[in-house]
Amino acid sequence: MQTAITPENLPVIAYQNVRVITTEQLAQLYGTDVKNIQMNYANNKDRFVSEKHFFRLEGEDLKDFKRLGMPNDIGYPSLKFTSRLTLWTERGASRHAKMLDTDEAWEVFGRLEEAYFRPRETPTEQAISDPALAAIVKAIVEVDKIKQTQTLMLAQQTALSEQTKSIESRLAQVELQHRNGVPQGYVSKKHAHHLYGRGLADGIFHAALGASQVPTKPYIHTTDDGHQVPTIAYLEHEIEPAIEQFLADSIQCTAHMCASPVLGGRRFRYQKLGALAA
Repeated sequence: MQTAITPENLPVIAYQNVRVITTEQLAQLYGTDVKNIQMNYANNKDRFVSEKHFFRLEGEDLKDFKRLGMPNDIGYPSLKFTSRLTLWTERGASRHAKMLDTDEAWEVFGRLEEAYFRPRETPTEQAISDPALAAIVKAIVEVDKIKQTQTLMLAQQTALSEQTKSIESRLAQVELQHRNGVPQGYVSKKHAHHLYGRGLADGIFHAALGASQVPTKPYIHTTDDGHQVPTIAYLEHEIEPAIEQFLADSIQCTAHMCASPVLGGRRFRYQKLGALAA
């Protein structure tokens, strides 16, 4: 069961030095569902200004945010699989509260202002009349800033190290595939599922690529024991867009199951982003 969040225990998410909140968090806090938040935005797009009321992340910006800006305790596992992410600023959260216009939404937004978007700052030496005490407080604040900077640098170094390992692993996989006969620009079925599977079962993944008509090439795979096996490889740059479109077209029919129109209504285990707060 997902732990209930409140404005007071909300994990801090910052983008471009601005505190922000996800659609899922906003819906849970305001006592509504994700679809309602999304519909309110869709019906009032002219009232929302990018980088003033919200940030829309995708591509490299989203990948960087997932590595460096997304807290581990955010509480929404499928966020790491999403290809687009909307982050609402304080003004965006206020606008949604106004659109919902419920006592609960307004009460929660007031708490968000105080506890999340505008937390009370640590008292500085200017607010303390005793010079000695002011100096101690200043030193504590400076040490805390240094610790925060060190923590951020460590997180960035860890992320960079993980990214380097991922690149090295990918290069090793490509080298191994080419030795095993995989055509240039293509990826084997096994590695395709490993790299782009998004948590889908192997059979569903390959059925989705087949239904999406992702180009393939036949080749002879050489196994570790020297046997040669005829198989196919997928054109790599078309795999990820095809899987994203497949998931976008699928219909969430239960909390953990989707149905795919392109596979004739075939059901498969997957939880889309919007189903978490339903």
